[in-house]
Amino acid sequence: MKIASPDILHKSDIGGVEVGVPVEDVRDTYQAFLDRAAEHDPDASILGVQVEELVDLEEETETIVGVNRDPQFGHLLMFGLGGICVQIFEDTSFRVVPVSERESRAMTADI
Repeated sequence: MKIASPDILHKSDIGGVEVGVPVEDVRDTYQAFLDRAAEHDPDASILGVQVEELVDLEEETETIVGVNRDPQFGHLLMFGLGGICVQIFEDTSFRVVPVSERESRAMTADI
């Protein structure tokens, strides 16, 4: 489970990410996320909570994909290692949109 808020960039920093939540704890975890978000930023917009399937990271690689609009370059596509690796390694690749298949493959090779 992960808090969904555009105002909270690093969800794990505020305790907004929980892995392996048992069904009987979902309601309490949801409320804890709301409480932690309010404590962190009372004015934060909370869109809800994302519930995602747990992936075995020994067999898969967690990634991040994002889009941002730069005033000078326009829309930029970001790709990189996900989770806490984004903060630790700051190893992401950016391309100006639109991105060709060749460029997108190069982005995955950049990280």
